Amino acid sequence: MDQRSGETRQASLNIVIVKLSDRQAFFFYLIVIQPSSCTQELLELLKKSPSLGAYLNGNAADLGSKELSELLKETLLEKQISKSECIRRSGLDRTYAYQIFSGQKKPARDKVLSLLLAMELPFEEAQRFLRRANYPVLYPKNQRDCAFIYAFLHHLSVLELNYMLDDLDEPLCT
Repeated sequence: MDQRSGETRQASLNIVIVKLSDRQAFFFYLIVIQPSSCTQELLELLKKSPSLGAYLNGNAADLGSKELSELLKETLLEKQISKSECIRRSGLDRTYAYQIFSGQKKPARDKVLSLLLAMELPFEEAQRFLRRANYPVLYPKNQRDCAFIYAFLHHLSVLELNYMLDDLDEPLCT
């Protein structure tokens, strides 16, 4: 809910997918992500704001980051997946994964992506999660990131993603 106007806003990404070619059992796509209108709206509000403090206070829900462990817990609740099931699906070491969930470890982006795939997040939600947790979003001009994007778009498991990464001679997601 936008407190300034009383209207409900929804963030959106414009995604255009173009099939480029087939290779063995996998398809390769060009994915173009255009900025969301919500980002443009926030930029306009920042331009018009009398002070940075006023802008930050008025837009706290749309801004910034939260602790990774807090975001993971919120997402688990939202997706109704148990922590143990998420960890099992992710293929991560159980002890290390529990340390991530407790906030004791700050994992590499690949490990976070494994957890997000295990939670079966849609691509757009995974991108939003990465931004909120201060991790780089997946970039469609990077071959490795394209494999992750494809995995999110086609609801692949971490194991299936690793087969794809291996075919591309990219490091596995472990």
